[in-house]
Amino acid sequence: MAICTQSLLFDASHFSPDGNAATTVSAASVAVKQQLTPHLRPLNIVDAIGQGNLPAAIAPPGLPTKQDAYYKPGGPIFFFIAGESQADDGFMTGGAGSLLSWLMPRYNGMASVEDMAEFISNFPSLFPQYKINAATRWIAIGGSYPELVYAAHASSAPVNLVEDFWQYSYAVDQGMTFESNMRFGNGNACMTGWTRAVKLFDDAITANLNNPAGLKAFKSKFWLSQVENVGDVASFVTSFMGGGVQYFETASTIGDKTTLETVCGGKLYPAFTKPKATDAELLTALQDLTIYRMKLYGVKGDSDPIVGPWFSTTPITDWSLTGPTFQSLWPYQSCNQFGYFQVGQHGKGSLIEGWPYCSEGKYSRAGTKEQTYWGGLNIEQDKILWVNGQYDPWHWLSNYNVAYDGQESMLYANATHCNDLWGPTTRWPAVSPSYSKTFWDKIFATYDKWILG
Repeated sequence: MAICTQSLLFDASHFSPDGNAATTVSAASVAVKQQLTPHLRPLNIVDAIGQGNLPAAIAPPGLPTKQDAYYKPGGPIFFFIAGESQADDGFMTGGAGSLLSWLMPRYNGMASVEDMAEFISNFPSLFPQYKINAATRWIAIGGSYPELVYAAHASSAPVNLVEDFWQYSYAVDQGMTFESNMRFGNGNACMTGWTRAVKLFDDAITANLNNPAGLKAFKSKFWLSQVENVGDVASFVTSFMGGGVQYFETASTIGDKTTLETVCGGKLYPAFTKPKATDAELLTALQDLTIYRMKLYGVKGDSDPIVGPWFSTTPITDWSLTGPTFQSLWPYQSCNQFGYFQVGQHGKGSLIEGWPYCSEGKYSRAGTKEQTYWGGLNIEQDKILWVNGQYDPWHWLSNYNVAYDGQESMLYANATHCNDLWGPTTRWPAVSPSYSKTFWDKIFATYDKWILG
């Protein structure tokens, strides 16, 4: 399931703040106890509220951080699975007498289940003062594997695996149209202009695929002639728009402006929002925008020697954890867990050109194996709360509409990826106060029903 890492900013009547109670496992205590798991490959150091960035000697990457200000023996444990950003206390449950614990790694393949099971089984010996036993209820927040825990809050959790995920582009269109209408009142015009510009770009690439000189000349207009893989060129020029619906719109920026303001604001590149813009105007706007973005990377021009290494996919043949993928866990996960590189565009071209090791007969077979093993949408476990954002691309791969008996499924109106993990205190998405209250009342009622009985 999806692993989201926002703070848990829940309703204060259920979750009470205490930013100074976070503690970490000391290096000394871990040295004399069994290592939690051999699979942990953490991406960052724990940051505990009130203590700043902790040095590795105090908080080794991958070890658990905990918040116990409101814990009472016999209370549940909220297990927050992080992985993309630094953890913080956020808010924790006072009413349920619970313990909050979070861990920083990403999980790959079968290690995802093995690591969670080992973490849960070893946690009582690491923290005997809490008197945790087999009856303790574990509730996973963010990413989860429900057969290992009592209940799970599955936020933006894609569980269905497809090869051609065309709905990603559809979700970007929907989300950017909504956001641009909300901010500038021109969402339909902007997405029409942007779509036309991308199609013009695609058509020009296609027309020159068998004309090396013509293709290089076209790529040079975007300062990308040194990038051989056309998939890499197309990805850089067009795919950045997805960031606006991947998380918060304001989190996706180009320079000192949001992506939405840059493309749809009507001031910087007005052709995108001009209903009668010519093809030449749109393609020029796309070229100018790409060159501006290149300059932000420090590129001086099409012949700048940094272009090739920076913007080209590097084929990887050594997939051991001691090889180059140790610093590139997404490729490792793509090959070993998914069996292919995840892209939103149709076709296998960029995969075959850029990731030869993973594409050798694995593409369809690995996807089928993955789907068969995990069950896709057919997860027959109770006490799963599925929460998906309306404009989150991944909701198309989740149980956003229908859930099994004992599960709850909620679609968060106007929301993007993992917005629910920010809680009702967030001002995003733009929904009426009455809607927000009803939505969060249902979430907390579900928690109360499962945890308190």
